Order: sequence, then C-alpha cells, then structure tokens
Amino acid sequence: MLAAGLALPVLAACGDRSRGTVRVGVAWSGDELAQFRKELRRFTAARRWDVSVVSLGDDVATLLAGRVARGIAPDVAMLPRPGLVEEDLTGLATVPDLTPGGRVSADWRALASPGGTARGVWYKTAHKSLVWYRPDVFARLGVREPPSDWGQWQELRERCLRAGIAPLSIGAADGWVLTDWFENVLWGLDRVTYEGLARGDDSWDRSSVSRALELLAEVWAPAGTLPGGPDRALLTQFEDSVLDVAARGRAAMVLGADFVLPVVTRLAPQAPPVDWFPVPAPPGGVAPVVVAGDMAVLLAGAGPGGRELVEWLALPEAAAGWAAYGGFVSLRTDVTGYPAQYRDTLLNDVRSGGPDGFGFDLSDRLRGGLSGGDGRGLWRLLQRFLAELGRGGDPEPAVEETVAALVAAAGVARD
Repeated sequence: MLAAGLALPVLAACGDRSRGTVRVGVAWSGDELAQFRKELRRFTAARRWDVSVVSLGDDVATLLAGRVARGIAPDVAMLPRPGLVEEDLTGLATVPDLTPGGRVSADWRALASPGGTARGVWYKTAHKSLVWYRPDVFARLGVREPPSDWGQWQELRERCLRAGIAPLSIGAADGWVLTDWFENVLWGLDRVTYEGLARGDDSWDRSSVSRALELLAEVWAPAGTLPGGPDRALLTQFEDSVLDVAARGRAAMVLGADFVLPVVTRLAPQAPPVDWFPVPAPPGGVAPVVVAGDMAVLLAGAGPGGRELVEWLALPEAAAGWAAYGGFVSLRTDVTGYPAQYRDTLLNDVRSGGPDGFGFDLSDRLRGGLSGGDGRGLWRLLQRFLAELGRGGDPEPAVEETVAALVAAAGVARD
C-alpha cells in the first residue's frame, strides 16, 4: 500500500510561503482521521509546512523495520502500538523528551523511551475502562445509581433480562473490542501477570488468564445478554454496538473507551444523553484502568519538517480542537475544553491511573504470534472464543482450548 503511494491530499500552505512537505503516516481512518487533519491545518498555518497524510494500515511494522523505500516512507508516524517501538529502534530517530515533565506518570514516559532514550511523543490517549449507558434507560429500569462492584453489575444485567432488554452490545466484528474486555478483567484480577505477558516474559497458562476467560463467559454467554446473541455480535462493528445503546435501544450498556462519545455525537445527535461508569472490579480483584495511546515517532532520515511536526504535536495548541470534539485525551493538564462527560476522574485516570495505577492496552504491546489485528493474533482467538460460547453448552472446554491456543500462538514469531 505504501509502495502504491496511497496518500490523502496534501494540506497546502498559502501561496509560495511553503517550506516544503512533511509526510505523516497514520493508522486512523474515518472520524479520527478527519479530526487529525483539522489539527494539521493549524500546523501548516503556523509553521508553513505542507502535510501529506499517508494511510499505513497494517504496514506499520514494515515501515519501522526499514523495508520501505526512503522516497515514499513518511517522515513521522503515529503509532498505536508501543511494542513496535521496542522492536524496531533502528528505524527511528531519537526525539527530545517532549512529554510535559512532572505532570505525566513514569509509566507513560517509559513506554515512549525504551532503553531510557525518548523515541516518541504521546499525542492522543484513551481511557478504555468505561461502560456507557443512557441514564433514561436506567431510570426506566428503576436503577438510581450505576453499579459500583461486580455483584451489582451482575444484578443489573439480570434486571435488564427480566425487563426484556439485552444488557450488553458488543461490536465483536472489530476484534479489539473483545481484547478490551479481556484486558479489563485480566488487569483487574492480576496486574503482575498482565504486565509479564505484555513484556513477553510470562506464560499464558496462568490461572488468572483462565479465570478472566471464565468471567467473560459468565457475562457473554447467558441467553438474551447480547442482541441477536454472539453470532450477531461477531457481525457487529464497534460503532453499531454504540448505536444499539445510544440510539436504537437494543441494549442497555456498551463497554467502550472515551471515543464512544463522538460516535454518538456524529451518528445519533438527536439521541438522549449518554454517560459512563467505571468497569467494576472483578471478584477478588481491583477496579481496572486500561489505557491506550498514539505516539508520534520520527523516522530515521526524516527531514527538518518532520522533527518540527513532532515538536509541535507535543504542544497544547495541537490538541485543543480535538479535545473539545471528544474522543481525545491529552496527557497535558493545560489542555482544556473537554466535553462535560470527560470529568476529572476520567482525565486523571488516563494520566496517572487509579489507586492501583493503569495498564497500557495489552494487545497493543504484544509481539510475535499474538500481535496484530484484523483477524490475527489475540483478536482472532477471542473472536473464536465468543463463537464457541454462542454454540451453548459448558463453556469450560472453550476456556481450555483458548488458553492452549494462546500458549501456542505466543511461541510463534511473526515477521
């Protein structure tokens, strides 16, 4: 795809004032890409660099490994997977430590600085431990306050079933939705194993991995839990799962990151308001805080415009417009103007974690046979797990088969 030169139109500076063109590669599409392009227009106006946006898709690893011709490779890439930075340092230039010091946790800084050298600048981050719902639906169910623990959440799901409404919608056609569920439960149960798996120095046959899958089966498998059942969930994309709750009333809740809100704003502007509550702590565990983020990295051999763009992306003016729109959280405390739903709890959790810290999205840190998306890696195995649950019967064989598949895939290297 990169070799074909698939690039979106250049954002042009005025007249002959342009200092040249900066190529920036992104994995974003749709609304996220549109919002990023709006921010880049401000960079062009302020710094007089034209910007050409290149769609990377799944070619990010190839790009960082240096297997893309310099003539068509971007100067800057927006990476959602910090594991790639650790794998392919030779393809990256060092950057100044531009993360706002003193206001960002050491965990965020370490993820962008493998080996102690800054390789990226965090730009867009996300809170992935939120359950979204419509307060008016909860009111009709007689629910005055959202659940604060796993038992209350189970009671709420049972109340939904008795009222004839599916408790949950899951956009399982997008496999990352299932990994978000798994990550929240596993991190809440066993943070040590979670981090060990992310680093690649722990085994997937740990009891907490099996326990996380068992809890997911208890949530997903009961008849009526998902509108249309697991089979329909596997054909439902993330945005449709949000609309099932916000606009169509097919389900009461959807687990989703802070970028649920702009989906509602854009696709269901007349729908009743939505709100969120934190994913409850799994039995015997702690309340999870799972986060994700996109860092700007400078490719080796990039020109001066690329370095200037990376430096600009660390500034508050590069985030203000997107923050106001929603679906964007900056690590900078001097970025303001967020939607009302983005109250301090959400923002502070992303920046420093809850009482027990945070876990960065596991699937974005995995390497080898469990890495990747779009029908591969952890995504694919959890989709298969949900399909097995849809066949009914005892979920234990599905749990055992999934653990065995995780162990096997973890030992497979991926080019």
